[in-house]
Amino acid sequence: MAYATLWELRPERYRFDLAVRPLWQRHGIGGQLLSRVMKDAETFGATGLQARVRDDKAEALEFISRRGFHEAHRMGAYRLDFDGKDVSERQGAFVRLRDRGIEVTTLAVVREQDPQYLEEFFDLYSAAREDWPDSDPDPTATPVRFDRLKRWLDDAQMPEAFFVAKHAQRYIAFTSFFGIGTAVHPHYRRQGIATLLKAGSIADAQRRGFQGQTTSTASPAMQRVLETLGYVRIWSEIRLIRAMA
Repeated sequence: MAYATLWELRPERYRFDLAVRPLWQRHGIGGQLLSRVMKDAETFGATGLQARVRDDKAEALEFISRRGFHEAHRMGAYRLDFDGKDVSERQGAFVRLRDRGIEVTTLAVVREQDPQYLEEFFDLYSAAREDWPDSDPDPTATPVRFDRLKRWLDDAQMPEAFFVAKHAQRYIAFTSFFGIGTAVHPHYRRQGIATLLKAGSIADAQRRGFQGQTTSTASPAMQRVLETLGYVRIWSEIRLIRAMA
């Protein structure tokens, strides 16, 4: 009929999921489950509780808003279906970067050729994520741990399709069609690098026979990149926060 689950994102900040089958909605079940979730969060000492609701679920959004949850930000979901158009332009994206002195390589290559790739990638990732949108920012946040990033890279699907941009031997950007996403070092932003890197990644995915991609981002800059490349917003996930006593 329904379920709810509560977990701790970080000390004293919690998130929950709640779902009720359509047949059993509007019977008070969701309200009872949410009351239990909120009571448990208080028992555990939560100072904040986060909910996530898609913007095309009007009743669910009204349900959660009535209970003191307020919007923090939105994660836009985008879809691009490959139709064979603009293939040649996308295939030339990496060439255009190389013409500007920016080398494009892959995670598979740097693993073999650069014994310091983990440290260099960690520096890039740490710098790039500093101003990423966060629905519930942690004022005492610490950088992502090196070992966690290493696990992400070790587990990366198709490292031969995980692209890394380098300038003067410095890692400045990356994109992965299958996981970690796209990011550019702050010193190299607003130069069209993310757009070209992502376009080249799309061309690579087309050559591999993929039919499209669904992805999501809360970054206004990355949303503009996706829209430039023909992605269409299909819905947004609204992140809402309720302050707890």
